[in-house]
Amino acid sequence: MTRAGARPSSEPWWKPWLLGGAVLTSLVAGLHLAVGAYLWAFASEGLVPPGWRTPDLPDGATIVREETACASGGCWREVAIDPAGDDTPSELAAAMGLTPDDRYGSLSRDRQGWRFLDPAAVSIHSQSSGGLLVVHVQYAGGLD
Repeated sequence: MTRAGARPSSEPWWKPWLLGGAVLTSLVAGLHLAVGAYLWAFASEGLVPPGWRTPDLPDGATIVREETACASGGCWREVAIDPAGDDTPSELAAAMGLTPDDRYGSLSRDRQGWRFLDPAAVSIHSQSSGGLLVVHVQYAGGLD
């Protein structure tokens, strides 16, 4: 005889945990998809990617200035970086994973795909200016 509310001993202990984990996973995935769909459908040109979407700096390189700029193509984050020691802006760009792009006459990394906290794709372009590497980080439009 079992007490009221007690589980029969034939039911495995892990089944409620499995169900709870599946429900929690579904809720998190649904929320993430909803945010991504919202950004894809309603994001304005005025949105700027967060600072953590800028490529990591190699040791010794320093950020000289960081600002937000806007024009008819949208808004972007602009970061001016001073290379370490005797490095050139081109060497700094290579260390950051940026590659030459003849179309724009600058250095470019096509697109970063989505990240969990920021599901939109990001376009990264850079160019040298007065001994500095200037990196432009902008939403690429749509989801990857």
